[in-house]
Amino acid sequence: MKLSEMILDEWREIMKDKRLLIVLFLIPISYMFVFGSMYHHGQVQNLPTIYIDESDSQLSKQIIQAFETSFSFQVMGAVSTEKELIHLIETGQAAVGLVFPEDLSANIKQGKQSELLTFIDGSNMMVSNIALRNANEIIQTFSGGISLRRLEAKGIDDTQAVSIHQSYRILYNPGFSYGIFLLVGLFGAVIQQVLFLGISLSITREKERARWSSYVKEYPWKVLYAKAVPYFLIGVFNILMTYGLLLRLFHIPLLGSIIDFLALSVAFILSLLGIGFLASLTAKTQLQATQVTMLIALPSFLLSGFTWPFSAMPSWVAAIGQALPLTYFLHGMREVAVKGNAWDQISNDIFILAMMAFTTFILAILILLVQRKQLIYGKEESNTNGILPPTDCPNYRNL
Repeated sequence: MKLSEMILDEWREIMKDKRLLIVLFLIPISYMFVFGSMYHHGQVQNLPTIYIDESDSQLSKQIIQAFETSFSFQVMGAVSTEKELIHLIETGQAAVGLVFPEDLSANIKQGKQSELLTFIDGSNMMVSNIALRNANEIIQTFSGGISLRRLEAKGIDDTQAVSIHQSYRILYNPGFSYGIFLLVGLFGAVIQQVLFLGISLSITREKERARWSSYVKEYPWKVLYAKAVPYFLIGVFNILMTYGLLLRLFHIPLLGSIIDFLALSVAFILSLLGIGFLASLTAKTQLQATQVTMLIALPSFLLSGFTWPFSAMPSWVAAIGQALPLTYFLHGMREVAVKGNAWDQISNDIFILAMMAFTTFILAILILLVQRKQLIYGKEESNTNGILPPTDCPNYRNL
């Protein structure tokens, strides 16, 4: 065969496979369109911000107004105590908290150094870095601008002006550790990838071995149960072993309850089982099943809101991310492992993962029932079209 003929033959094979055509030509464009839209603004915007204004001065009001007009912050309102401020950051209702001391304006007028305290959620490095940098920029603008002009108007030389000092507390990741930030997310992504791969091959393997028709004739729940149990146990084992490794060897925290951690993990595994079974049931070959699950798994980490928050995404991109199981697992992991929050902060994640698992398993059973009916109906149809019954049939000699 000539080289040109071999090339043409390969093109024919590619053009025949519709799934492969989609993967090769449409998926790269689609992914880049989604990710390009996701990062279109170039920075995180509208970070929920709260404040305590003990100063209640013109200066503090001007600084708050500057935060309100900044694209990076969305001022939600005032709170009365530092405990309430930390609680709102802890529960994810706020990402940034500002505390204006009572003597802020008085110290500036007297040429003394004044301090503005900033609380920042450090569980997301993207959020904490941008919040710290932009908050400092706003505060230093006032320190070097308005405060200096007021001091000069009173006859005080520029060299005597003291800037507003920004002190900050980074909650949940005070050392700005990228290990704590990224490894928790990659942990979930790896577990998903491995389970999807195994589950998606479990049924298509039997189809390629021509054993699936005999399995389908059994009750559907038996088939799903028999296929699900090994991968469920593998999933639990992998989660315990891999996070145990992160915990002991790399000092990744688990500040919350181990019971909450296990409940979240079980719900996540079940949701992956359901999606993997649907992909495997609707695919004809192992390759097709793998393609479907990988197309779900590959963008999941970036679309999960773990690194780039949903508030900085277009609404339609955020909607895609909120339809993925990894989104809820990673949010729950951040709450339990990094923030040390309790059940009330992850119950919604567990509920959504459980509903995903329930829905996909119900759909899988319905598909199995349809396939079972088609097999039985197809056999009866073939018998009525002249195919002889087996010789061990009781009425065989009477036919």
